[in-house]
This record gives sequence, C-alpha cells and structure tokens, in this order.
Amino acid sequence: MSLEHNDPFVSAAIEKERERQRETLELIASENFVSDDVLEAMGSVMTNKYAEGYAGRRFYGSIKPSSRDFKADLSYMIAAKAVSFKESLQPDFKTYAQNNVDNASVLGETLLEEGASLGGTDNHLLLVDVKAWGLTGKETE
Repeated sequence: MSLEHNDPFVSAAIEKERERQRETLELIASENFVSDDVLEAMGSVMTNKYAEGYAGRRFYGSIKPSSRDFKADLSYMIAAKAVSFKESLQPDFKTYAQNNVDNASVLGETLLEEGASLGGTDNHLLLVDVKAWGLTGKETE
C-alpha cells in the first residue's frame, strides 16, 4: 500500500513541502537538498534499526550482520570536521569569511533598494518575498 492510501494527511504534507521547495527560493548558506539516493536510503529498511550507545558499543540484539560498520562512518565524520577546522585556521579564511558577510550585506541592501520584503531571523536565513514582482520562487531560481 502507498503512503497516500495509508495516511493521506502525511502524504499531502510531504507533497506540499516538496512543491514548496520547488517553487520558492531560500538563500541559506548551509541549505542542503539531498539527492534522490539519500531520500531512498533514508526511507529504506536501514532506518528500521534501533541501537543505543556509541559506535563499537551499540546495544540491542536486532542489529544483525547486515548492519554497516558504524565505526568507519564515525571516523569519516571526525576526519571531515578536522579538515574543516584546519581550513578555518588558515590565514586567508578570515578574509573569506568577511567577504561572505560583506556580500550578504550588499545583497540585503540591494534587495531592499529594489523594494523586496525581507523578514528578520535569528539564523543565517534570508527569505525574500518575490510575489510583489509577480514572480514565483521557481522562476526566480
């Protein structure tokens, strides 16, 4: 049975969010729309696993040999963070970061000058209402 058949409300909410992501523009530096492969993996039997604890010390008998070696995954995450932190300590990173701040300020000022409606936020989100220009987010992208 399909999700639409089993839970029409959740199915409709998912479709509405998918459409919102297609039709609107969100300028978020860390925005990440995952690939279909990631969506498939997240909706696979691998999400049925239940475990507690740290890599190498997982508890619960239903995690069988088909489970991946989570120690390797953790090592890759730690290595990726280490590389990121090392790069952020380089002398030119401060200039790079400042350029991002300056560019964001110019973008915001320019959008305001063009009559854009911008809302405040507590995070690194810029939401621009393009309806006043007769546009959709999809057209703007």
